[in-house]
Amino acid sequence: MSSKTSRANYFHPISFVLVLTLLTLGFSLLPQLKPGGQSNSLPRQIGAINDYGNVLSMNDREKLSTWVEELAEVGVRITLLISRRDPFSSPDRYASEIRGTWELQKEGGSFLLFLKEEDGWVDRVFLSPLGRRLLGSTAQVEDFKRRIEGMTAEGSIRKAALFSVRRIYQANFGRGEESEGERKQGGLFSLLKKPLFLGLGLGALAFFLLVLLLIREIRLRCPKCGTRMAVEGQGERRIRYCRNCGYSEDF
Repeated sequence: MSSKTSRANYFHPISFVLVLTLLTLGFSLLPQLKPGGQSNSLPRQIGAINDYGNVLSMNDREKLSTWVEELAEVGVRITLLISRRDPFSSPDRYASEIRGTWELQKEGGSFLLFLKEEDGWVDRVFLSPLGRRLLGSTAQVEDFKRRIEGMTAEGSIRKAALFSVRRIYQANFGRGEESEGERKQGGLFSLLKKPLFLGLGLGALAFFLLVLLLIREIRLRCPKCGTRMAVEGQGERRIRYCRNCGYSEDF
């Protein structure tokens, strides 16, 4: 009897601590659980440009970040997300969960989502009222969405992401205007892509070649009578002479 009592007294504290630890751990995990078992299933927001799909180059990210920062300074907010994982298998639900978790609806900005599903890439474009006004009429907004949808269907996600942000940037700062970052990166190459500067460049090259040909032709003419001189000799001993007046010179 005494032995049983001692065992009970010995094991009881350990069992109590074990149960208490398990309960504490369970309650600590409850806030992280979501309906449907979707715990920690959404990506964390790392800024305005969230490329979880790894489709953008470093240069692309810098360019997009510059556009987005300049737009934010005038009150135009854009958030971009590229992801290859949809835990809900539903682009609409995924977009809704992201907008709620990231509190994008409170910020009132535009949200551009590119999501990889089993049958290919899809996009979801949510434009703020300000974003819609910048793009223009309803027809222009629909054209904007159609062009993004076409690029997405082709799998050109990098192209679609750059186009979407650039289009809003241009709508605010003026069509064709480059951001500060793009101006620094463009340099001479960006100028050569424009027809006017390309034509001027080719014209300057042709003029330079023409001048070289004229100099060569002048050197082949006789300084006395202007007749084109002939060349004789080989190696180090070569002369130019004029058949008309007899003038000759080494060269």
